[in-house]
Amino acid sequence: MILYASLASREEDKDPIDLAILESLDKYNLKEKYSNYKQVKFTPFDPIKKRTEALIEDSNGNKFYVTKGAPQVILKLTRLSEKLFDEIMKSVDKYAQRGYRMIGVAKRDDDKWIYVGLIPLYDPPREDASDTINLLKTMGVDVKMVTGDHIAIARKMGRILGIGSKIYTIDEI
Repeated sequence: MILYASLASREEDKDPIDLAILESLDKYNLKEKYSNYKQVKFTPFDPIKKRTEALIEDSNGNKFYVTKGAPQVILKLTRLSEKLFDEIMKSVDKYAQRGYRMIGVAKRDDDKWIYVGLIPLYDPPREDASDTINLLKTMGVDVKMVTGDHIAIARKMGRILGIGSKIYTIDEI
């Protein structure tokens, strides 16, 4: 899963998620295996499509596609059963409540996307964030957080930062 996610990433874009995934190649001793593949084409993350995609060629000349992105988007590509889709999304929700963002990963050989799995990522707030927010509050500034993250992640970060846990969705705003 880490290998496929890495193949759907690009270091030169300096995307924090891509960099975190690429750094994990060392942790899981996958650098050598990773070097056996070449990105032929890369489509960076698009906030509308909510995923990256890459055409990959292995050392034997075989080609396949890999993608990573928002779990619900990746799951819809793979056309899993509704039951399995719901089960995986429950896992995404559980991790979000603990502040983890999940990245879905899939691979496509011919015309069929195959679900590979989920990668949990935790992006903690900066160490000085709470102090800065508290200082702003003492100065009379009403601090708000705007995020595209899962609502449960926003709620968790709001509690950590002392902003509160009342979250408004875009529909409510």
